[in-house]
Amino acid sequence: MIGKSSGTVGSKMIHVRGTSGRRFAFSKKPGEGYIYETKDDKEAEEIFKTQNNRFAYYFEPVFESLDLGSKDKVSFEELDLEGLKDLCNNLGIETLPQDKERSLKRLLTAYNKGCS
Repeated sequence: MIGKSSGTVGSKMIHVRGTSGRRFAFSKKPGEGYIYETKDDKEAEEIFKTQNNRFAYYFEPVFESLDLGSKDKVSFEELDLEGLKDLCNNLGIETLPQDKERSLKRLLTAYNKGCS
């Protein structure tokens, strides 16, 4: 989570009080802003709920992921609907019973773009 404030210029750390009264310490990283790494979804939700209060802060979610190795691109152009569903399930891509061939091909195209 990145928190920025116009009222904290020069401070190395800002403390944001959540709706439950808990304080979250955002530490300053040069060139990035104020950073707080949430431990779970409840913390993130509580921090965003504070935006309804009158604070000089605003929050922007930032998601980082570690590159655990490159994945190989998949070929799917010649597969039928059932083949596409099987391929998606093998790759861990969630499908729905009402998915059509074109939507599965879009999912697999996005998967291939994420592999590069």
